[in-house]
Amino acid sequence: VDHILELASAEADNTDAAFAAFDKDGDGVVTKDEIATVMRSLGQTATDEEIQDMVDAVDADGNGAIDKAEFASSVVDTDVNHEDSEAV
Repeated sequence: VDHILELASAEADNTDAAFAAFDKDGDGVVTKDEIATVMRSLGQTATDEEIQDMVDAVDADGNGAIDKAEFASSVVDTDVNHEDSEAV
């Protein structure tokens, strides 16, 4: 999950733009299929199980999709963890 979110963050100036890059149909949530589409467009591959694990890691409310708040929280967590690892 961290790798994909870092890629999205690097390509977007803000969280809304990054979320929109994943939310292909504009319905306000990111699904497994949308994650797979973005990954393929970035030359990445993952199994259905790996993508489900990514969703599960971020999906705080357990509805099977990632909403904007969950996405934003993950981006912030990724940025903090990345900064922590650089400090070591």
